[in-house]
Amino acid sequence: MTIRRRTLGALIVAAALSSALPAVLAQDFPTRNVAIVVHTGPGGPFDTLARRMAELLNKDLGWQVRVENREGSNGVIALSSVMREPADGYTIIAIGNGTSNNIALGKTDYTLDDIEYLSALQGEPSALVVRADSPLATLADYVGKLKAEPDSISVGGSGTAGNDFAHFLLNEKADTVSTWIPFPTAPEVVTALLGGHIDAAFMTPSSALAQIQSGDFRILGLSSPERSQLHPNAPTFSEQGFDVDLFLWRGFGMRAGAPAEVVQAWRDGLVKIQADPEWAEMMTSLKQESFTLQGDDLKAVARAEIEALQRYNAAGQ
Repeated sequence: MTIRRRTLGALIVAAALSSALPAVLAQDFPTRNVAIVVHTGPGGPFDTLARRMAELLNKDLGWQVRVENREGSNGVIALSSVMREPADGYTIIAIGNGTSNNIALGKTDYTLDDIEYLSALQGEPSALVVRADSPLATLADYVGKLKAEPDSISVGGSGTAGNDFAHFLLNEKADTVSTWIPFPTAPEVVTALLGGHIDAAFMTPSSALAQIQSGDFRILGLSSPERSQLHPNAPTFSEQGFDVDLFLWRGFGMRAGAPAEVVQAWRDGLVKIQADPEWAEMMTSLKQESFTLQGDDLKAVARAEIEALQRYNAAGQ
């Protein structure tokens, strides 16, 4: 499903990319190997996206692309390493809501304008998930218990500026209190929830796809403003009376200052691989939604996120 709806309120407008390409894809780029830097470890959503993208760039465009995992400091290490590379387009980086949060917090020396926002390719809502045997059968049960007994439900998740932000927004809208328990990776959240070490979790649906499909986990609500076609039986927070509107996107950028033809070669290349049937198969198999924005449109999304996250972090989260 291609997202064409508001995200972070009315500030974000998504538009589908045109499939038309220029006759020439900056023919003199690349002349050597290209690196995609990912700030997470192997196997996560960002890593999976980057590796599939690299395979299709190699296959469809004849580029030689490799993926490098540079973990640590919630993405600051990866961003800093890319910003030390020449502004020539030969090193790009996976970016998303976490990048916006690092800028909002001042955790990096780099600003919005230091990044050339290439393209967003996919995204997901955040889901509030419980085990199938949980007494919390609905979102109303979850909110009701927290209202009656504040902080009585242990809630965990991984990442920054995403699932934790969704948790904050739901507490804010529902006027409830629950403490956030952070985990380093999404698989650890799944393990903790399965083992009963936490009562509930905020996670992207793809992070626990097997457990959701098997019925081991139940989705109480999604942070998207409309129901997902990938999870049509899962209600949104909004339709249950809590206006939580957050979409966790994944895309790519590079150090600003690269030649315009190099930037365009990347954008055109990313459009081309999305037309490959193998891309559609990957998106379907991983239960991902298309979120396709480029350039200034994507930068506007990031700018709005930074402003919202500055307010979130100012609240002491």
